[in-house]
Amino acid sequence: MLRWILEEDPVTVYTTAHTFDPEIKALDDYDTVFVVLKFPCGVIAHIDASRHCVFGYDQTVQIYGEKGNIISDNPLKSGLIRNGGAERDEIFYSFPTRYAAAYQEELKHFVDLIKGTTSVSRVKPSDTLRATYLCEAVEESCRTGKVINVPSFFQNLFKGKTDDPLLNE
Repeated sequence: MLRWILEEDPVTVYTTAHTFDPEIKALDDYDTVFVVLKFPCGVIAHIDASRHCVFGYDQTVQIYGEKGNIISDNPLKSGLIRNGGAERDEIFYSFPTRYAAAYQEELKHFVDLIKGTTSVSRVKPSDTLRATYLCEAVEESCRTGKVINVPSFFQNLFKGKTDDPLLNE
């Protein structure tokens, strides 16, 4: 999502993580992750993720700038604010319920592409590939405990052949 909002790849990523759940640890995986990304435009972003959010599937985006901020909060069915306080519905409990409408729209768009009723894909192959390779850089940082230079990581990943049209469309 950050790549889409900022329209650029980060230049560095740093990740730290921990596993509290023994079952997840047995899989050599993490249940709590924190990622810091720095972008060419100067934006520094962080992503924190946990498999154990006791109040539901929390996913928010907050962007702060010199002229204000943008917030995309968890969708709610309703809320009430009055002089005695505020009440809100609980957030979605899991990603399948949180993104049900988005998954339906994604499938509809795919079918429209197959049928030929639309010819422009909303997602380019390069978006998918770059996001996947960026996840690999995040994993490398977590494994090594080091800040990863993303352009160098991409160069090493592709042995210098980063002119692939699929990566650069």
